[in-house]
Amino acid sequence: MTERTEGIGRRVLVLLADDDEEDRILVHEAWEASGVPAELQSVAGGRELLDYLLRGPVALPDLILLDLDMPGMDGRAVLAELGARDELRRIPVVMFSARPEGPQVSQCYALGARSYVSKPQSFGGLVDVLRGLSEYWFETVRLPSVAGGFPSGTE
Repeated sequence: MTERTEGIGRRVLVLLADDDEEDRILVHEAWEASGVPAELQSVAGGRELLDYLLRGPVALPDLILLDLDMPGMDGRAVLAELGARDELRRIPVVMFSARPEGPQVSQCYALGARSYVSKPQSFGGLVDVLRGLSEYWFETVRLPSVAGGFPSGTE
C-alpha cells in the first residue's frame, strides 16, 4: 500500500472505460506489469461507465481513465454527464485517447477532464504512462475521498 491508500484505509480503485476489448486487455496487462498498487476495473463504453457508477451502493473509483472515441456515448458525452451529477463530478477523469491533438483536447478540458493523455504506441510506453499516472494521482496530489460520495458543495 502507498501512503495514499493507507490514508484512506482501502485499496485505490481506477475505472477504465474503453470500447476496444484489445485495448482493455492491453491496459490490464500493462497495469499488472507496472506494479501500480491500485485495483483496475474496466467497462466497455460510456453508457456502461455511467451504469456502473449509478447502480447503487458501489465503491466509486478514485480515478477514471476514459477513452474519447466510443460508439453510442463518447468520452465527451460521458464528461458532460459526470459534470451534471453532484455525486460524480469530483471524480478525476483522465482522457486516454489515440488522438493526441485536435479540438477534442480543449473540448475535454472544458467539460471537466483533469488530464488528457495520448495512448502510447508500445507496451513499454503504456507501462511507463500508467506508472506516471499512478505516481501523480496517488502519490503527488491529494484527492478527496470518494468512498461514500462527496458532501454537496465541498471538496
